[in-house]
Amino acid sequence: MVSSTVQEIVLSVNKIIGIDSFIFLHFAMLVDDNWINRVIIDTFVMFFLLTFMFVMGLLFYKFGFAGGGIVAGILAVAFLIGVAKGWIYNFIIDIVKQFDILFFYQVFGIGLLLYLFSFVFIRKITIERRH
Repeated sequence: MVSSTVQEIVLSVNKIIGIDSFIFLHFAMLVDDNWINRVIIDTFVMFFLLTFMFVMGLLFYKFGFAGGGIVAGILAVAFLIGVAKGWIYNFIIDIVKQFDILFFYQVFGIGLLLYLFSFVFIRKITIERRH
């Protein structure tokens, strides 16, 4: 939110001074470039990344270096196979063709599902049975 506000201030100063060779690049430029869309896109993407890394951290905590490393390795190999077979390229092409703000709401929804999964997962990690 602060970065979007600073960006608006810098762009306003550049417009007053007459500098037109300096621009900020942001995903919001592909949809409707305004302050609130930049904040929404930044928030949703960062929430997704936070929840994904939180789940990965829980996997490392629960199953140790071997279990977390196996999951990270499977994800990396799946990504490399997707690149080699062209699935990732086709996926990106399909997203770019239909790129709108709804995509970021979907990313946020996936992040919420991951967060709900992490809640169930963390409950199983922390509950210990005592004899």
